[in-house]
Amino acid sequence: MKYPQIKDICDFGYYAFGKSRLAYEFTGFMLLANNILLIGFHILTGAKILNTLSDHSLCTVIFSVIVTLIGIVFSIPRTLRHVSFMSMGSGEGFAGSWSELR
Repeated sequence: MKYPQIKDICDFGYYAFGKSRLAYEFTGFMLLANNILLIGFHILTGAKILNTLSDHSLCTVIFSVIVTLIGIVFSIPRTLRHVSFMSMGSGEGFAGSWSELR
């Protein structure tokens, strides 16, 4: 590796901005904010899909809890093999939805 001291995105921000501690903390905050917003978007999308596909009188909050629990269960095994299988499923779903638009 060319830069073995850089282990994560926060270290990159630290070194890219002249070893600034402020850049390190800001990069970490932005990464956390990005992940929180991304997870929230997935939960909202999943709840809307369940609302659309079902005729239940359950509210969106219940559907959001269901999607959150599904997300937690699927993200527990944090191995690259597991992520690659999830990516294949995501790609197949995207291809299927894209083919429906044509």
